[in-house]
Amino acid sequence: MARTGAFTTLVIAHVAFCTAYVTITVQIAAADADRRSEEAAMDLGSSPAQASSEVTLAHHWPAAGIGLLLSFTLSLDDL
Repeated sequence: MARTGAFTTLVIAHVAFCTAYVTITVQIAAADADRRSEEAAMDLGSSPAQASSEVTLAHHWPAAGIGLLLSFTLSLDDL
């Protein structure tokens, strides 16, 4: 029973630690984002929600993937 609590604590600690790495990489991608692409999508007939999901989120997925891989690598180092 105590081992389950230790594993849960370890997972929570890794999530808290690695969230900063994902946040930083996505913030860098957000600072580099061009609002004109989203505005162009809305000019071509997509709704704001559609433009956000198809343009903005598509731009941020690679950064989130890099943050995920970085977090995974840092977590493997602690094994």
